Amino acid sequence: MDALGLRLVLKVAQWPENLKSARAGQFVTWRVGSSAASPDGQGALERDYGPSTGKGNLARFQLKAFDAIYERMKALPDGPERLALFDDATKLIVAYMPYRIGVHRILTDLSDASLVGYRRPAFWLDWWQYVDIDTEKLKKP
Repeated sequence: MDALGLRLVLKVAQWPENLKSARAGQFVTWRVGSSAASPDGQGALERDYGPSTGKGNLARFQLKAFDAIYERMKALPDGPERLALFDDATKLIVAYMPYRIGVHRILTDLSDASLVGYRRPAFWLDWWQYVDIDTEKLKKP
């Protein structure tokens, strides 16, 4: 940074304060994670949708061409036309790169024979309300 003549100031704060600052556009760069909420990619593309600036669009990215595609895509049912719009939107996002993807999560699950009903959900993290413990299996050595 010194060789380039750049000065860096790190802001250390609690998560809610940093999120509030990011939503207000007060960060140039910030590392944050995200998970898909559904098998449909619309939620991920919403992060690039201009009207979502200050909410899900933390990059504050605004591109009229992307927004028009996104609005058309939201109104369509699943099918080839909607899929083509996903491709068009993705090409714009790759070209403009408002976010840099740096990590892919790898999850490892350990289970016990007494755990009933567990399966790794592909698109959400709150699975525990759907499982139970078989107490009879707990009693066996």
